Amino acid sequence: MFGQTETAGIVCTYQIPRNYNDEVTAIPIGRPIANTEIYILNEHSQPVPLGTPGELYIGGAGVGREYLNRPDVSARKFITHSINGAPTTRLYRTGDFARLTTDGVIEFAGDKTAR
Repeated sequence: MFGQTETAGIVCTYQIPRNYNDEVTAIPIGRPIANTEIYILNEHSQPVPLGTPGELYIGGAGVGREYLNRPDVSARKFITHSINGAPTTRLYRTGDFARLTTDGVIEFAGDKTAR
């Protein structure tokens, strides 16, 4: 399970296969749960191509509103955005990097401090 404190908890799940071993090169965080949207965006806030790392954003019913008494941080982390012309949605900018695999699984690719 993968989640953020700034959301209602778990936002993605992944069932670990029985044949999982030490040769794995990336950590899958899975697929979004119901009522959750996951976006992987580049530095221009546009979706990245399949397999390309980008910053992980979380949308949906569980996203918090803001940090208490921290309007400066809230403005950077809780944003409104329109993805590909879709209606504007509220997103939480995690600071984590991820990539989407060809089978639709999201893999963790590090955090901003590792960049």
